[in-house]
Amino acid sequence: MRHASRLALAPWVALAATAIPLVSAGAATRAATFTCVVQNANTCVVTIDLTPNMNEQVGSTMPDQHPWFENIVAGSQNTGGYSISGPGAPQTYWNGVSGATQGTVWSALLQTPSNEATSGAYATITFAHVQNVAPPKPYSMISASYPLNAVTGSTVTVTAVVHPVPPPGHVILQRLQGTVWKNFVGATYSAATKKWTARFRWPYPKHTSKRFRVAATAAPGLLATAGGPFTISTLG
Repeated sequence: MRHASRLALAPWVALAATAIPLVSAGAATRAATFTCVVQNANTCVVTIDLTPNMNEQVGSTMPDQHPWFENIVAGSQNTGGYSISGPGAPQTYWNGVSGATQGTVWSALLQTPSNEATSGAYATITFAHVQNVAPPKPYSMISASYPLNAVTGSTVTVTAVVHPVPPPGHVILQRLQGTVWKNFVGATYSAATKKWTARFRWPYPKHTSKRFRVAATAAPGLLATAGGPFTISTLG
């Protein structure tokens, strides 16, 4: 006997920011890469600790591939100040292009006066999307069809419908272990049936029940989302 569940859905993984090492793009004493920490759907902030006599090519890879620009340059007060290459300066790069003003990988020359920057000083550089991007939303629907019982050693098949349809590899069957959901087996998509299918061998003995759920991982414009939990028990 198979059972179907349909639930709709709260995000289970928060959007995260990433940074990728950047090769030095100008003549400076050293190159340094900093994470642009997401503030909301359209801004992120790079924070750089300051020391005296800095002469560094600094940079960051933006959190997504929508074009960004350098929006606000600020930082701690009464520190001796700092300078950062402005748009058009040869030491400013976007996507490796000198003097560019927007892109997804940023680099610029940062300098501080000798012996003037005090301990604890920092620069904060806020970046914003060139055009506002709508914040990501959870998947609108995840439904699962599954057997209520399984025989030890048999193959169990769980099918799911997910809207919007995510890219390949983004739908996973999870199993509850204690109080934590763990990835159990991946699901494959059929364009003919428009369904995702996860299959696995049922290894559990009699008088055993396990909790599962179907989860869709984050995709462009979509937050990671989990469907409702369901239980499969060993038959007999």
